[in-house]
Amino acid sequence: MDVIKKKHWWQSDQLKWSVIGLLGLLVGYLVVLMYVQGEYLFAIMTLILSSAGLYIFANRKTYAWRYVYPGLAGMGLFVLFPLVCTIAIAFTNYSSTNQLTFERAQQVLMDRSYQAGKTYNFGLYPTGDEWQLALTDGEMGKHYLSDAFSFGGEQKLQLKETDALPGGERANLRIITQNRLALNQITAVLPDESKVIMSSLRQFSGTRPLYTLADDGLLTNNQSGVKYRQITIAVIISRSTPTEAGVMKNSVLVIPLLSARKTLRASLPTKGSRSLFSLSSSGPWSFRSSLWC
Repeated sequence: MDVIKKKHWWQSDQLKWSVIGLLGLLVGYLVVLMYVQGEYLFAIMTLILSSAGLYIFANRKTYAWRYVYPGLAGMGLFVLFPLVCTIAIAFTNYSSTNQLTFERAQQVLMDRSYQAGKTYNFGLYPTGDEWQLALTDGEMGKHYLSDAFSFGGEQKLQLKETDALPGGERANLRIITQNRLALNQITAVLPDESKVIMSSLRQFSGTRPLYTLADDGLLTNNQSGVKYRQITIAVIISRSTPTEAGVMKNSVLVIPLLSARKTLRASLPTKGSRSLFSLSSSGPWSFRSSLWC
């Protein structure tokens, strides 16, 4: 005589499939959310691991796989997935300067400078416990020499034209490297009142800030004259210039974190906002905007 075992309420198939269905909906929501945010690799990984886990633990025929699945999932999550991410990122422009907040990205641009004016070879000559800075104009053959000074803090050195360089032994590259931070804080003032600062381990040159920020947020490249402004997605882009085909294109100065090979059509609220993320034909990582006025 067969004995019929009574099932408890928590062993019912209805409860089992209800829980599996809720977990499936939750996983689907998380996958869509990650995809909308541009994290497609995380979305794919979550979908694969969750689908495999739900199938294995919900199906009695795959009972033996329940002992193997945790190890395979761990290997995929902590070994294969980081490897795939590394390879994928290698083909993008992800870097420390492209993963910044808008304020920090703007500060990075404001800290940039470019060489303007002449370049002078420099040398350091010891005078007791102090030093003298000598600049040489290679084009004119002129020499400029400062008074004796000591390293430490920001300081301006007034240079005077001289016929010859000091007779002492010139400081070698090791000494210059050791005092590089102090040399970077020195501003040399030439007889014509032009100012130069250290631009390399062997040269002083006139430098200017590469970008100037206006009160209205307009960013101007002082070297090329190109002007940039921010848009609502906090990306600094260049003012459009018409191309031969008559298409208005923009060069991106700070690349957004989202990347795609085709037009990014995430779940944005309006059709017009989707047109913000239309990839330009000039390259896979150049964006163009339809909101220029």
